[in-house]
Amino acid sequence: MSLYYRVLKGVYRDSVALMRVSGDLAATPGVERISVLMGTAANRALFEQAGLLGGGIPAAGPNDLCIAASFGPPATEADVAARVEAALAAAAPEAVEVAAARPRSLRGAGAQGWAVVSVPGPFAAAEAGKAIHLGMDVFLFSNGVSLQDEMALKRLATAHGRLVMGPDAGTALVQGVPLGFCNAWPAGHVGVVAASGTGTQEVACQLARRGIGISQIIGAGSRDLHAEVGGATVRAGLRRLEQDPETEVVLFISKSGGAALRTEKPCIALVLDETGQTPQGAVRAEDTDQAARLVAGLGPSANLTPVQLQAAAAWARSLPEGRRWLRGLFSGGTLALQAVRLIPGAVSAEPAPGTAADPLGGALAALGPGEHRVLDMGDEAFTVGRPHPIVDVALRGEAMRNLTPDTAVVLFDVVLGRLAHPDPAGALAERLQPGPLYVASVCGAPGDPQGYDEQCARLRAAGVWVADGAAQAARIAAAILAEVAA
Repeated sequence: MSLYYRVLKGVYRDSVALMRVSGDLAATPGVERISVLMGTAANRALFEQAGLLGGGIPAAGPNDLCIAASFGPPATEADVAARVEAALAAAAPEAVEVAAARPRSLRGAGAQGWAVVSVPGPFAAAEAGKAIHLGMDVFLFSNGVSLQDEMALKRLATAHGRLVMGPDAGTALVQGVPLGFCNAWPAGHVGVVAASGTGTQEVACQLARRGIGISQIIGAGSRDLHAEVGGATVRAGLRRLEQDPETEVVLFISKSGGAALRTEKPCIALVLDETGQTPQGAVRAEDTDQAARLVAGLGPSANLTPVQLQAAAAWARSLPEGRRWLRGLFSGGTLALQAVRLIPGAVSAEPAPGTAADPLGGALAALGPGEHRVLDMGDEAFTVGRPHPIVDVALRGEAMRNLTPDTAVVLFDVVLGRLAHPDPAGALAERLQPGPLYVASVCGAPGDPQGYDEQCARLRAAGVWVADGAAQAARIAAAILAEVAA
């Protein structure tokens, strides 16, 4: 393997832009490992752990953009350098006709009403606090923010009548502006308050494929409903949707419930923790597919048809002897947890300790032989120093190449949309190995740049059973496994 290094002095890009650059570079044939980080001390340590500390990176400072890659045939250094230039150009701040139109500080942006904070976690709380004091709502994309800082930020936001979406907020849609991982949803009458990013995208995309649009999405962050935080953002979000004349129906999505939540508007609630409380008066959905059906007025039924059950049985009979276990490889925690709930005997695989040099080792250890295991590869164990799996499918693809020989079914999601990999279905299809059966769902809207129908077709051409939704995919996997065990 050869190594490529590039340091751009005094060039800053936030984490959203860095994920885009990383994803573009990871798609280069022959590139094995890639790190694109600002040159902080913590990030230089990540370069070192990955075996990519070289060039000018050891002397880089926190305001220097550092790029390192290991590569081999068919890639050449010229190929990597050209792809780096193209990726950096694509991630550069968009040009504006009037320089004054682009604020250069939080104070200068205060009139715009909200701020996106995606700086490293140790600095994120301070920047979010500045924005709140300036009268702005905050979309806190950064992870690595402590629970204590989150509690303090949300108390401050409540006192100032502002909103903090996050930390680790994945998805939001505010006044028609998409923030974080979003799809091409049409405008409509459904408002969403959610502690889940991929769960929100999944339901909103199913609605979009039925021609139903979204008014607002308020992402609360995964810890908002913890007892210590008290659901500050969820409560504020529900109040805002009540006041929004475009919102006629409220959709609430969370892994866990919260006490004493309420909204006066009709509400569909998906709470994956069966003991969790839904907003008062809400109609409870059991999974993402059912949530979309209820919002669309189609009724709750999401069971497999007799034809689908017969096809699942036929697939199961095609498996070689000795294959009996499920491996779920998801890009987000909500869909992973939903699969655990819907597949009898499935367990959440806890990420084992990995290293920056070998993050896949942690995944493979968690997916070891025995049991039906489901892994959230969007967990921080796999994203520190690496792009999110929505952006870069390489780690999931390598996991698929290294599954144990007793694997019967591989269940996975493919997420399309803004910031996502340009061809995730195609990239994953290239990594599928003979032996297991593959079942997938595609989280995408008709207008997504990757093309929803095209992505489904790529997977089907590779022999993947593509379900209409994530919950249906889990039920198909469960039906195959039941036949194997019979």
